[in-house]
Amino acid sequence: ALCDTLGLEASVAEVAKTGSIPEGVDQTLVHETLDRTTDHIAAEIQRQLGFLWNAAATERTIDAIYLTGGGAQVAGLLEEVAARTGLPVQRLEPFRNVDVSGGFDQEYLNEITPQMAVCVGLSLRQLGDKQQAID
Repeated sequence: ALCDTLGLEASVAEVAKTGSIPEGVDQTLVHETLDRTTDHIAAEIQRQLGFLWNAAATERTIDAIYLTGGGAQVAGLLEEVAARTGLPVQRLEPFRNVDVSGGFDQEYLNEITPQMAVCVGLSLRQLGDKQQAID
């Protein structure tokens, strides 16, 4: 949305979506675009949850929502999803139980953590940990 609306390069939009607005970029337009985008995403999540609960016809509930990927870095998205759904929302921490103390740049890890959930999950796999049916 930032690229389309403001004509930003993808690298500049990536920085702006986290709330760190680069010099020369209109802060008001960035905030308005992010507000519209987070509102749209949160409304879609709320709509999909309603569909899920209706289709499942169950009394079970969802305890929490975990955000991951690049979207988890969008300023205000976590709070908007929580407000819309009434559920606790947090960013997934794929490195939480992984020892990353051995010389890794902590600032860089903090920057990429939201995008590493699938990578960390795949790296923790072991041979034979998933049963496969053979026909």
